[in-house]
Amino acid sequence: MDDANIRNMQRMCGGDPQGKIHQLLDYTDRPGEVADPWYTGDFDATWRDVLEGCQGLLAQLAPGGGAEPPDPAAADALAGVETAALLNQLDPEARALFQLRYDEGYNAAELGQLFGQPPATIRTRLHRIRKHLQQTLKED
Repeated sequence: MDDANIRNMQRMCGGDPQGKIHQLLDYTDRPGEVADPWYTGDFDATWRDVLEGCQGLLAQLAPGGGAEPPDPAAADALAGVETAALLNQLDPEARALFQLRYDEGYNAAELGQLFGQPPATIRTRLHRIRKHLQQTLKED
């Protein structure tokens, strides 16, 4: 079934010249098709295949164990700006959060542990801090 899905996706997309279409189990040490529970009757095997494939895909997307890539937009926005004066306008916790992320390289999961907040909340806070800094830069 996975092979048929790949063929259909390639047909709909006009091929796959960049090699972006993959089977889920390609991200495991045993490439192939996910067990089809409607044919095998084994829903547990399908669950294991999907779980292993998703874990492999996530590991490939975040090879540093969840490390987040640098934020080039933040670096570009702050190029040539007196960052100390700009960051001093933030409240101490926001300043610490921003500096730990962009100066020290902590990811959202690590910051979440430090600040006692979920990683999604950390990402939202960082987004708001960046927006605030952008607005401050526009005003100056």
